[in-house]
Amino acid sequence: MRKLLSILVLSLLFEGSVYAEIVNLLCKKNEKKFLSGDYPLTIDFINKKIIRAHTNFVMEVDENYLSAKSEEESSFKIYLLLNRMNLELDVTFYEGTKIDTKNSYKTTCKKVNKKI
Repeated sequence: MRKLLSILVLSLLFEGSVYAEIVNLLCKKNEKKFLSGDYPLTIDFINKKIIRAHTNFVMEVDENYLSAKSEEESSFKIYLLLNRMNLELDVTFYEGTKIDTKNSYKTTCKKVNKKI
């Protein structure tokens, strides 16, 4: 009985640790602007942040999507929407309340492990 209780307590302690990690992705660059290549996207579930190209984003977690907006206080904003099932990323740029269609794009990402 004691062993069963200890297993139950340990499983409850480690239940939330699935999301308490940092996930690294490589996403394809905007094909409208660049010929090819990938850029890193870091998802920090602990601090609810996404880091893309040295820009911090405040993240909200949903069952199917991660959404984030840039932290900088300016009229120029970037919004990210990452599909958690297929890792498709929508990057939407705004100038004020107007969508910047020239720079906004959709791309795909893949999960990777850091080498060093």
